[in-house]
Amino acid sequence: MTEDTENRRQKLVLDVTVERLARLYAKAALDAANAKGTAESLVQELGELATGVLDRYPRLEALFATELISKDEKQEILDRTFSGRMTDCSLGLLTVLARHNRLDILRNVIRSVLSLWDQRRNLVQVDVQFATEPDEALRQEVATALKGLLRAEPVLTTRVDPDLVAGFVVRVGDKVYDGSARTSLERARLSMIARARESMQDQPDQFILEK
Repeated sequence: MTEDTENRRQKLVLDVTVERLARLYAKAALDAANAKGTAESLVQELGELATGVLDRYPRLEALFATELISKDEKQEILDRTFSGRMTDCSLGLLTVLARHNRLDILRNVIRSVLSLWDQRRNLVQVDVQFATEPDEALRQEVATALKGLLRAEPVLTTRVDPDLVAGFVVRVGDKVYDGSARTSLERARLSMIARARESMQDQPDQFILEK
């Protein structure tokens, strides 16, 4: 096993471990908030924390992740920054992460909370790339088809990619459902090449040029 392969393997193991740990924290936080009737507030506040704070102030996220600052110092920062601005469950989650020195996986935990919240409401986040800007009728048609396919309520995020030529590409998590004309054309091209190769193998005399 090469050093590069071993490094990739270790990174994959680490990523899986982080995601599992993040999911445990997320489930505990969501269950606690649900018991208090504040689950929706937890989800909203954590979503705003990701987009309104962590995205806008990357130095704060780096500060949470560094081992150069003690757990107590991080807790003081949390109290100064978020006390009185978050519900008890949201601040409690941050406190637990700080206490266990796991604020470095805060963004992973937030993603897990949002994902679990969608699952419990039978919602699925779906990314759809269209060749041109879709009208509402097309959006509804795609949403209806996906609802039957996924057996859940799709929440569409749409983007336009002119390179698709026509059609659309659907991404659900790590799965891709490709219905674009570009892909169809490529499949047709590969099919033609395969048929020509088979013909050459079956009847090679037809492809010999006369001198």
